[in-house]
Amino acid sequence: MEKKSIKISSKLYNLINEYIQNSKDEFNSIDEYIEYALSQIFDNETNSQYSKDEEAEIKKHLKDMGYI
Repeated sequence: MEKKSIKISSKLYNLINEYIQNSKDEFNSIDEYIEYALSQIFDNETNSQYSKDEEAEIKKHLKDMGYI
């Protein structure tokens, strides 16, 4: 798979690097961690069982009932 470069702040880079070094997760590089994290975000969005309109309607009902 072709790879592309992205730029992130030094602060975020250092936080990720520290996390990888202190973590039990099996990430070998910052690139690997970022690719994993972004994949999780997009997988969760595309696998939602409700449309955005349905989610808004559910939230409205929960709010009307006092749950949120």
